[in-house]
Amino acid sequence: MGNTVWVLQEGQEDDDWDHSIVLMHEKQLNKLAKEIGVKEFSEFLDYSVIAAEFGGDTEVNYIEPAEVKDTFSQLIIAIVGGKSKKLSNNNDLLEELEDCLNKVELAQQVGKKVRLSVIP
Repeated sequence: MGNTVWVLQEGQEDDDWDHSIVLMHEKQLNKLAKEIGVKEFSEFLDYSVIAAEFGGDTEVNYIEPAEVKDTFSQLIIAIVGGKSKKLSNNNDLLEELEDCLNKVELAQQVGKKVRLSVIP
């Protein structure tokens, strides 16, 4: 079984959605992000849960929602607009990106930071 990403607000412990497709396309999303001039998707990933399993750094990486929101919004627009042939017809990926964006926007509305926690 592969890893997934949970979009968590400060104080939240789990996510109701499995974002494993987003994580599987990390390299393509990073490439597209570079092409459209936004931060790479991988810059936001928090590996503290996996690190804890191996005795590593378990400091959680919370970030401001606005930082993540721009990247997710622009990636969705680019994918829908056909800027990536590899990603353009992947409705499951788009659905996961839209869910991530919605959760980030919710956190922003309530004034909380978020983390994109990679979960084994």
